[in-house]
Amino acid sequence: AVRQLWSEGGLAAFWKGLLVSFVLCLNPALMLTTVVNLRALVLRLRRGVPGAVGDDGKGGTDAEPQQLSWLEAPLVGVVAKLFTMSLIYPLVRGKVLLQARNTNGTGLLQVLGKSRRKDGIRSWYRGLGAQMSKSLLSATIKYTVKERVERPIQQLIHTRAQRRAPQDGRDHDGNKAAVAR
Repeated sequence: AVRQLWSEGGLAAFWKGLLVSFVLCLNPALMLTTVVNLRALVLRLRRGVPGAVGDDGKGGTDAEPQQLSWLEAPLVGVVAKLFTMSLIYPLVRGKVLLQARNTNGTGLLQVLGKSRRKDGIRSWYRGLGAQMSKSLLSATIKYTVKERVERPIQQLIHTRAQRRAPQDGRDHDGNKAAVAR
């Protein structure tokens, strides 16, 4: 395989798709941004429903930060992953095509353009179903666990920090703290 790769393009053949990989590093950031925005939208919609969790009955909302329900969290995860993968997948597909074929130094846009001319836009999404079946379950579980565990862990950390804080103006060694004037 190494000899074949070398004969196809020399040293550069070993790095085909590297620039696309750098662009694909944006995938987690895009996913998180989508999750944050969808989460905020769900919480805003929920507050608009009288009697819903987060509605204080007076037109305002509870002071506590809201948490998505066990149904809302996986739905937000699924929708965010579907959106993200739909945007990013043509780059993933192009990277695979770059690495799998002898492209003679052509770049991502040329490979995707050739694929589109030959098989249409749908060719950019070939294999998306398999990728989704793998990614959706993983993203949904990760986001649901994050949503349900993040707040209790934050509360635990805050409680422990408060317990360690000086209560009577003394530092952690029992010395009286100096008062700034």
